[in-house]
Parts: sequence; structure tokens; C-alpha cells
Amino acid sequence: MRSMRDRPLIAAALSFAADAWTSFRRNGLMTAAAVTTITVALLVIGSAGLIGLNLRRVAAAVEAQVQVVAFLRDDLTGAEAERVRAAAAALPGVRAVRVVGRDEALRRLEAQLGDTVAFADLREANPLPDTLELDLQDPRRAPVVAAELARLRGVAEVGYGGQVVDRLLALTRGVRLL
Repeated sequence: MRSMRDRPLIAAALSFAADAWTSFRRNGLMTAAAVTTITVALLVIGSAGLIGLNLRRVAAAVEAQVQVVAFLRDDLTGAEAERVRAAAAALPGVRAVRVVGRDEALRRLEAQLGDTVAFADLREANPLPDTLELDLQDPRRAPVVAAELARLRGVAEVGYGGQVVDRLLALTRGVRLL
């Protein structure tokens, strides 16, 4: 059973509903226009928010794939290669370092190219060097990390796709601003 205090609230709610229904009937076109405008505005705002969240997530995923790759000299011993790996891991801004041996690099190349190339000759005399793949904490530091890595003894060459990475970072920065 309802208390006496609830009766004025119920009466006010019923009065409000009756007034709203009367207003809807009298001004149907204006009511439909207002409801339609609010619906469209909420759809636009919701869609923009959803697109923004997805673009931010895509930008973060793309930036996480930026790597610096160091090609090691062929004449390095195992201990020297480990010393270079440890020095690379100690560089500021490096999250992880993976050593990719020449056999693994050849398997990756085969998987990427498929059956379009004959790999029988390459398996016998593998021309690919051992490499270090560096994952970065901040992809904007790729040029700095690459320059520091190139100074290490035992590193023959360093690559990070400079122009591609610069364009990629500019694009993701634009996406974040948008």
C-alpha cells in the first residue's frame, strides 16, 4: 500500500504525462522534428566516439609494430653476438630484443614468398645474416635507437624503414588529433 506522501508524486507524474501527450497531439510536427533532431544528433555523436576509439586502437596497434632491425656481421662468435644483444637490450627505449638466426630468417622468407621462388640453393648456402629485432617502448625513438645501435661493434647494418616510420607516425598523430 502506498503512503500518503507518494500520492502527490504519482499525481504530478500522471499530470506531466497527460500534459506531454496533449502537447504531442497539438504540436505533432514540431514534436517529431525535435525527436528526430535529437536522435540524429545522438547517432552522430555516438558514431564519432566509436570511430575515434577504433582509430586510436588501430594507431596504437600500428605503432606497436615498429621495429629496429640490426644485421650482425657474419664473423661474430656466439659470445660476441650475445654481447651485442645485451648491449642492444640495454639501450634506452628498447622494450625487447629477439635474436633471429639465419636459418629462422630463411624460413620466414620462404613463408612470405611461398612457392614462387626455388629455395633449394639458398638452403645450402644461406646468404641471410643473423639479426636482432628490437621492439621499442616509443616508436618515435626509432631513429635515435637505430643510430645508437649502428655504433655497436659487431653490427653490420641497421634498418627501421625511416621514411615509412616517419609517415606512419605522422599519420597516427593525425588520427589521434582527429
